[in-house]
Amino acid sequence: GGKAAKKRAVVAVARKLSVLLLTLWKHQRDYEPFHCHREAQAE
Repeated sequence: GGKAAKKRAVVAVARKLSVLLLTLWKHQRDYEPFHCHREAQAE
């Protein structure tokens, strides 16, 4: 991978984080990294 590939990877990670933060902000929730595991244990 060259410079372009690295730049693309950085943008992809940044976008992923910003979408995650925006979603959490919209729903006024705390970040739960293992959200799906916690749901499974609750049942």
